[in-house]
Amino acid sequence: MKNYFLLLFFSLSFIVFSQEKGHTIHTKSGATFFTKKYSTHKDDISFTSNKKRQNVSYSQLDKIVYTGKKEKHNFIKKYIQYSDNAGTLMVELVEGNVSLYTRSEMVATGSGPMGPTFTNSITYYVKRTNEKIAVNIGINDLFKSYKKTSTDFFSDCPKLVSKLENKEFKKKEIEEVVIFYNENCSN
Repeated sequence: MKNYFLLLFFSLSFIVFSQEKGHTIHTKSGATFFTKKYSTHKDDISFTSNKKRQNVSYSQLDKIVYTGKKEKHNFIKKYIQYSDNAGTLMVELVEGNVSLYTRSEMVATGSGPMGPTFTNSITYYVKRTNEKIAVNIGINDLFKSYKKTSTDFFSDCPKLVSKLENKEFKKKEIEEVVIFYNENCSN
């Protein structure tokens, strides 16, 4: 009898603590859909949820939450505009009055004996809650200066600008910069 209770306990704990891997799509109207995968298109995403094919336009998409095997694999994606006429799904690293996002894309880097070679390029964007367009902060960008872009963007916070100019925050510490701003400078 004791073995049956032990078996029942372990079975129930596995069911309670197991989490299915996949994407939970949240719309601005409050609807949620679970799917294993989705496809991106020009104006929307498509996916299958409960054996039914669905489409959600980017204008109606709130966020996509990915639940992985471990907590460190979890992330949130949002549709973010980076110009007046272009946007894409970006991973949200920091949420707040200023949010930090990354955009990842494959970029051709040359040609080899087996054909073109590619590398993964990551661009960092910051966006204030009340603004429509995210700003490329200049990390990993040959044509933008991180120091100038970041000091201009955070110019309403002299304490942070001073830290950036004195190199107390390095490029690789952009998450800490945004967190510092949200905790010390935003209203």
